[in-house]
Amino acid sequence: MGIFDLFKQIEGESHKMGKPTWLIVGLGNPGLEYAETRHNAGFLAITQLAKQHEIALSTMKFRSDCGDGMLGETRCFFMKPATYMNNSGEAVAAAAEFYKIPPERVLVLYDDISLPPGKIRIRRKGSSGGHNGIKSIIALLGSEEFPRVKIGVGEKPRKDYNLADWVLGSFRRAIKKPCSRRFCLGQTFTAPPRPRSTTSRNRMSPMSCAPPPRPSTFASCTARERSLWARTSAFRSRRQI
Repeated sequence: MGIFDLFKQIEGESHKMGKPTWLIVGLGNPGLEYAETRHNAGFLAITQLAKQHEIALSTMKFRSDCGDGMLGETRCFFMKPATYMNNSGEAVAAAAEFYKIPPERVLVLYDDISLPPGKIRIRRKGSSGGHNGIKSIIALLGSEEFPRVKIGVGEKPRKDYNLADWVLGSFRRAIKKPCSRRFCLGQTFTAPPRPRSTTSRNRMSPMSCAPPPRPSTFASCTARERSLWARTSAFRSRRQI
């Protein structure tokens, strides 16, 4: 199942009235010091998704910043647990119990160091993979049978690098804006993908030596993408001197 299929399934259900039938949960840590860290990719993602659907996460309930609204024809409850990452399950389990929502309708968005920055991967179920937030949710829901969206934040720069320091570190300026664009999940989930140039996987840094976009796709590139390619080409030329 792809990311478009997952949200098409949610949007295709008809539950306009009454209580929410899905929980959409973004994981992270509260507080300004954690606001733009890798571990808060889930917070960044759900904030963008809620903004895209004009849902205000302004209510404090179940120890979370939350709000409910519509995804297509389906009423969903959006959550940013304020329990800190390792206790995320406390908030999720409380909301799921209150609204009588089964695990298979709890969608969790969170960071994954095994994926490149901004890359997204969907899993219908599975183990925690060592992620403490997911581990807490599994323990308190009593099930691994819930879908999740993994958001890449990149691997540690070297094996001996402290994992906590890495995930609690801020995104580098070179990748922060492109990564934030990919975090705009509302657009990704509800609209067809725009044509991309062949440089899309390398746009994280202007220093990457990517090939130019194909003529068939160059016309669809944004002005920023064209400018970035031009700078990339210039850098490649300098390297080859």
